[in-house]
Amino acid sequence: MKNYTRLFLAITMFLGVVAFSVPFVVSAEGSPSGLFNFISPSSGERIVAGKTYNIQWNGPIEWIMSPGVTESIKNVKLTVSCGNPSLGATNDTVIVKSTKNDGLYKWSVPKKIGSSDYCRIIIEDKKGEYYDVSPVFGIGETATFLLVSATSTYSYNATTPSLSYTTGVITLKVHSDGGTTTKPTAEDFTVNAYNNGNIIGAVDSKAVTVTPDTNIPDGSDATITINLSETRASSGTGFINFGVAGINWAVGSSSASQTWGLDTFKTPAVFAF
Repeated sequence: MKNYTRLFLAITMFLGVVAFSVPFVVSAEGSPSGLFNFISPSSGERIVAGKTYNIQWNGPIEWIMSPGVTESIKNVKLTVSCGNPSLGATNDTVIVKSTKNDGLYKWSVPKKIGSSDYCRIIIEDKKGEYYDVSPVFGIGETATFLLVSATSTYSYNATTPSLSYTTGVITLKVHSDGGTTTKPTAEDFTVNAYNNGNIIGAVDSKAVTVTPDTNIPDGSDATITINLSETRASSGTGFINFGVAGINWAVGSSSASQTWGLDTFKTPAVFAF
């Protein structure tokens, strides 16, 4: 990875006063500029070779040099670097030499790039004066999970209120891409219970069914149903709901502990009284 040093200081004389306008960059040798903020890829995400992937960042970038004068980065270069630099050489591949700095580039990930658990994307301006680096992500086979539905119900026991309980059902669709996905089990899902939006801890009980009940071939889909239960003795009273916080999956020779993209995998809150 290239190292850059950039101290950009604009000095403008007006009204007899020296005005200093310094952009957000005062970088030490080899330090990222902080001008670009990656939206995707996320840390730990898995990208499939041979598919199209949206690289996203917070472009366009513009700052005020002096009254009525602005500076902007109109085009950027994108490079993917795979391999942990602390363990030896990295394999750098230019994604695009110049693309509009509009915050999005649709990357056709080449199959020849191979598989790696340690990749980063480097974004830099046309002159090579500013750069930033994405979080570490992987390239290889992947399982993609989508929320289908989520419901929850509270069952009150008037005789023994402490035995009242909240149940939830989260239904997901999983797509296998690049290899066969090993059939998920209940142990592969981390699901938390929440009271009034505050985490209680791991849900009391969960059970998982997969339809069809088998490993998921490359290019195929399966439906996953997660049945959940939390007693009032554990949850207390208040608005109770459930949320998936992590998924372990294995596809072909790849595996991951996914924590990204799960924000919507939650049931609606129901009132436990």
